[in-house]
Parts: sequence; structure tokens; C-alpha cells
Amino acid sequence: MTLAWDYGLQTIAGTYGKEGFAYHQEFGFAGDIVRDTFGKRWIVREKLTMSQTTASSIWAFNQLHIPNSSELVLGAQSIQVDYGERIAIVGQIIGTERVDLSPYLSESFAAMTEDEAGIFYGGNHLVYEIMVVRVPTSNGFVDLKVPVCPVDYCNDPKLTLGYFISPSGGSTSVQKILEASRPGSMVYFTLTGSSNETVVSKESYLEVYKKIPLVVSNFRAFGNGDLNYQTLSRYFNLNLLGNYVADLLGANSIFDVSALSEMNYLSLPDGFLMKLYW
Repeated sequence: MTLAWDYGLQTIAGTYGKEGFAYHQEFGFAGDIVRDTFGKRWIVREKLTMSQTTASSIWAFNQLHIPNSSELVLGAQSIQVDYGERIAIVGQIIGTERVDLSPYLSESFAAMTEDEAGIFYGGNHLVYEIMVVRVPTSNGFVDLKVPVCPVDYCNDPKLTLGYFISPSGGSTSVQKILEASRPGSMVYFTLTGSSNETVVSKESYLEVYKKIPLVVSNFRAFGNGDLNYQTLSRYFNLNLLGNYVADLLGANSIFDVSALSEMNYLSLPDGFLMKLYW
């Protein structure tokens, strides 16, 4: 093992075998050194990895992997799919916040029916747990605000799909994701923007909604791609499609997309990949 002052990272750094590590002065830990898509170095608690055989969908975002390696690098990338686009972001967790989103309600919210407003009908369940994620940009970084769950439902067992652990994969509860969101940790998450007309009928949509109103309400609250488009287009060259269709219940979002975008919010991710620490 060797130790020396790293002038680029402005901290003590060293090597142990082939691995590099350094002391993170802001968060107070010694962690792994990783790269971002611009070639800059970051200090994280642990490298985030995922094999191609375990999650081939992650490997579709080829810019976010070291070539021929399971190691992820920090950055953002979008790819085009049949129904529109998928966006993947790898960043560093800064922390979590509990935020009342009622000031961001859309102008049309008051007139929404119970079917349209879902669990938010009557102005309920608007306090959210937010994960703050730092992501590299070409000239520095941006702290993005990522909704995780309404506080009233974070312990609900229905909110488990799409939350994965590293390196082997598997689902876990949203509450455990929040507990594991330690400052300095790496996190990967995906977002979806639908630009094409859906082939699902309104009747089928309502049937799913009535079975799992919490899940459907949570995902449609932040629009169908507009929020991600407005926020990410300011910081990244992702060639996002735009022109996102409204969902089948006729409301684009519960919240005012432009107001949320000004505060660097994103929509609810499709899923997370991260290390779990206990």
C-alpha cells in the first residue's frame, strides 16, 4: 500500500494492489476512486458494479461502463426504444430530504377527479422523500432531486418493484433504499419518457390503476417525460425526444413540471441500483 497527496483530488490518496482509494473530505470516509464520462475522478464509498448476465438492460447504456468491465462510471446517457426513450444516470448520493411538494401542484390539480388525482386527491400525501444525487456535467456537476416515495407510503410493500441491489441484483423495500442512501455512495437509476401513442386502452389502464392506485399515482404524478426533458436538457447533451404524450387519464401531471424543473427535480425513477449498507 502506498499513500501520497493527490493534487488533482486535493486529498490523501493511495493504492492497494491495482485499486486506488482516497479520503473524501466533505463526507469523511476513505473510498474508491472512479471515473466519470468526462474522464474526471471521483471518490465514492464503493464502486458500483453489475454484470451483463445479471442485468443486460443496464449494459445497453454503454457510455456508463468501463469497456469490457462490470464497473459503472458516473454520467448520464439516453437511448431510443420502441415506446420513446430511456435515460440512465449514475451519480453520487449527497443525502435525502423530506419535502412538501404542495407548493408545486399544477394549476389543474384542484379540478382533477379522484381517478385523475389518485392518492393525492384532496391534497393528500404530498410530502415526499427525495434523494439528492450529484451528477457530473461537462463543466462541473449538478445536484439533481430524485423523488423516491410519498412519506405516508414509504413502508408500503407494494413499492418494491424496480429497486435493486449490487452486484448480484434483487428487489428490496423502498424504506431500505432510503436507509442505505448514505452520502458518498454511488447510485444508478433509470427514467422513461414516452413519446409515442400508447397501445393500452383506457379501460385496461383504469383496471391496473384500481388494483394498485398507489403505484400508478406515484409514477404518473411527475408527468410523462416533460420534467426530465426540461431538467436534463439544461445540463446534458442527451438528444431527448420531447413531444411527450399525456397519459390515458388526460392529465399530464399532478405537479407543475416547469416549477419542479427550476429546482432540478426529476420524475420518479423506474428503478435504482446501489449498494446496501447496514
